[in-house]
Amino acid sequence: LDVSSGGNHPDQHPHVKAAYQADFAIEIKRKVGDSMAVSSVGVINSAELANRLLEKDGLDAIFVGRGFQMNPGLVFQWAEDLGQPIQLPNQIRWGIVGRGQKQRKPVP
Repeated sequence: LDVSSGGNHPDQHPHVKAAYQADFAIEIKRKVGDSMAVSSVGVINSAELANRLLEKDGLDAIFVGRGFQMNPGLVFQWAEDLGQPIQLPNQIRWGIVGRGQKQRKPVP
């Protein structure tokens, strides 16, 4: 369940701050437990905050939109911020270090 309060009604004026949607998601997760995967959105703007929502608050996923639009390498930055190693996808790694060479048999 991707939890969001919407923010699409002209009379709605949410107090936008870091993780401002997360409290709704956390409360739903407490109610449904492991019977449903629950995620949050809404200005999740640091590795530490994302990690806390997952590890401490028990959410199953978080979604980050604007952060990735501004920085497509955000996952690498957040991994570094948390001191976590990251495996590059093969398609990216090949462009940096090459694909390697197989020994080829000569064509007769």
